[in-house]
This record gives sequence, structure tokens and C-alpha cells, in this order.
Amino acid sequence: MNFTEHLLSHAFKLAQDPRISRALQRPEVMGGVMAAMRLGVRIAERVSTTRETLLHSLNLASRDDLEALQRHVYDLQRQLDAQGHSPRKRR
Repeated sequence: MNFTEHLLSHAFKLAQDPRISRALQRPEVMGGVMAAMRLGVRIAERVSTTRETLLHSLNLASRDDLEALQRHVYDLQRQLDAQGHSPRKRR
């Protein structure tokens, strides 16, 4: 069980507690919960942007770049096969 699954499992258990469900009905509490969720999204976006900037500045490939390259190589291999060219064997 990863961290997110554990967190969600614990949150569902807490939601069944009548005290927690009453607290969640208060607008102030829900506003705080929503603000925390928005903050999490903003942090994730900032980390992603910073990671991409760092990878680019260090001239490194990201996972997305490698996956795109693999798809391109696969497409080129299919084109060669369609034209009747087979890969050469190394000696």
C-alpha cells in the first residue's frame, strides 16, 4: 500500500466518525480543506516545472522525452518493415 492509498484509507475511516462529519459541515473547515488541496496542486505544479527546467538546463532527458523517443524509433522500425527492409545483423 503506497502513501496515497494509506492516506485515503485513513481519511475514509475518519469520515465515518460523527465528530469529523459534523466538523466537515462547517464552511470554515471545508474552506481550509479546499485551500490545502489547492496548495498541494500548486506545489506539485511548481515541482514539475522546476524539474523540467533543471533537466533542460543540465541537458538531460526526462521520462517523457525517453518515451517519445522510443515511440519514434518504433514507428521508424515499422516504416522500414513496411518497405521490406529488415534490420541488418551485426557480425
